[in-house]
Amino acid sequence: MLVCQIGANRMGGGLHAWNITNAEALVWWRFTWGYVAYYIITSLLKISVLVGFLTIMPRHFKKLRIAVYVLSTLIMALGITCALMLLFQCKPFLSNFDINVLQQTCINTDYLRFCKFFNTHL
Repeated sequence: MLVCQIGANRMGGGLHAWNITNAEALVWWRFTWGYVAYYIITSLLKISVLVGFLTIMPRHFKKLRIAVYVLSTLIMALGITCALMLLFQCKPFLSNFDINVLQQTCINTDYLRFCKFFNTHL
């Protein structure tokens, strides 16, 4: 994650779109895949811990087992949602990594911050 953050900052992360060259945008887009992998991998790690709880939990704790299943479903849904929000943040999709394509609409990046917060603390 740190490598992705440093690389993205060196390649125009945090700058206005009109100050970034096409080459920098393409490299930044490649670092974005690291962020997507981070969301998916952290979700899978949390689910693996919950599956470990299921293996040691007695079968007659039905409500607790249901709670673990619900929590793992929420964690995976949040991880996939964060990853998809990062990938498809602007419309049309090609405008995410090609500056010559005009962006019609983009989502508010504050939603990504909330998604990161809940993905980290859930």
